[in-house]
Amino acid sequence: MDLETRATADDHRALRLWLRLLMVTGGNITGIVDQLVKEGLVERVDDAADRRAWRVRLTRAGNKAFAEMARAHEEWVVGLLSGLSRRDSDALMQLLARLKQVTLEKS
Repeated sequence: MDLETRATADDHRALRLWLRLLMVTGGNITGIVDQLVKEGLVERVDDAADRRAWRVRLTRAGNKAFAEMARAHEEWVVGLLSGLSRRDSDALMQLLARLKQVTLEKS
């Protein structure tokens, strides 16, 4: 399940649009996790059910940094997309959903 799918109706519509725009994949996560481990913000934990996999969890410093970044990021995204009307926002969400579907069908 991707980040956009996990967003709920209670989340800001702007954040749901932003997640749809990013289309984050597992392929670009590994490099990000490597850097976060180096910075002491996350740690990898062996997955007992699958020896080929790890679970990644925030460290105490990671939790603190994430809370600060998430608050600032939400304000930025909401401000960025605040000029869209509800109608434009709905249309953009539908178009991006279609783009995501077409992209997944081609891969």
